[in-house]
Amino acid sequence: MIKIIRWLALVLGVGLWSCATGPSADRAPRYHFEIADRPHEKRFVLTLKSLDDRPLCLGIGQWPNKRGQMDFGSSWITLSSAERTYRPRDHNFGYCPGCEIHIAPGSTLTGFIKYAEFGSPAAISALSNRRLHFPVTLWICKATRP
Repeated sequence: MIKIIRWLALVLGVGLWSCATGPSADRAPRYHFEIADRPHEKRFVLTLKSLDDRPLCLGIGQWPNKRGQMDFGSSWITLSSAERTYRPRDHNFGYCPGCEIHIAPGSTLTGFIKYAEFGSPAAISALSNRRLHFPVTLWICKATRP
């Protein structure tokens, strides 16, 4: 009888510990991010796929708008080439504290940045070894309150 009680206490203790810490609490967000250069469209296409079982969040200012523009992108985005490095135009879309893009588990977020954001689209198309540097910082979304 004492062995059964000890075994139950051990199982309950481990169960409570795993609920308290959460099996996924310490895991970094899992995702795949890809940048495709589409010269015929004169844009870079961004694809962010959630590989996580939790909802992921991204700051609204850290993703291009529907026009392919970035909010103050020159401070963190670059386009490098064999010729030189370019920064995108800065746009100010206003301040939105707490505004986030929510990415459901397993879903995909797509966007684009136009060549025109870096200068003349024809000049950008002519660059050799174009490479867009676009850092992504995701986090696990906080639970929403009812």
